[in-house]
Amino acid sequence: MASSRKPPSGGQGAFDFGPRQPPPLELRELEPSEPGPPGPPPDDQLPDLRPRPTFPAWRPPHDRSRYLRFLPSIFHEADFLGRMLLIQETIWEPLERRQDHIHMYFHPRTAPARMLPFLGAWLDLAVNPLAPEDRRRRLLTEAMDLYRWRGTAYGLTRMIEVVTGITPTITEDPAQPYVFRIRVDLPAGSDVRKEAIEDLVRANKPAHVGYVLEVRP
Repeated sequence: MASSRKPPSGGQGAFDFGPRQPPPLELRELEPSEPGPPGPPPDDQLPDLRPRPTFPAWRPPHDRSRYLRFLPSIFHEADFLGRMLLIQETIWEPLERRQDHIHMYFHPRTAPARMLPFLGAWLDLAVNPLAPEDRRRRLLTEAMDLYRWRGTAYGLTRMIEVVTGITPTITEDPAQPYVFRIRVDLPAGSDVRKEAIEDLVRANKPAHVGYVLEVRP
């Protein structure tokens, strides 16, 4: 619901939450001595978020099950029993290996691609299955940082960068308080849709402000 409180003299920006909230980020150049929001790390320091290779299903490398060694010695040379236990070994060994590395299934950098929507549900993030895999992994990796900056100009800018790979320009006009403008210049060949950017803006802007979105091809 839009706030009915009148802005004080001098006007307030679209990202102003009111007197009981922290002050908004000002859209101006910072002095060298002023701390600013943390920018993304350099490219050479980014984690490797490329798609993970898919390996074939595990197969026993032998003709008789290794489970025979857990039986009394009289059964060690039983050919039929060795082949029958291969069925159980083929089923259980992949589960044992997965259990040994279960922690890797819950980290965005190492989880299988099919686990990413599941991790996104834990963080209340909608992960687009059609987006490039490296962007989906980066979104989940930066989720906590994005939540901390949610509702600010930096947070909205970074969210659009992570999801679309495009850096938007966000400006405020003192003559129009509680309204901000977003301009996105799409590079040639981009498949990013305006509707997708608008969904990001609505989900991450302050609830009490309006916006004007301009997407240029």
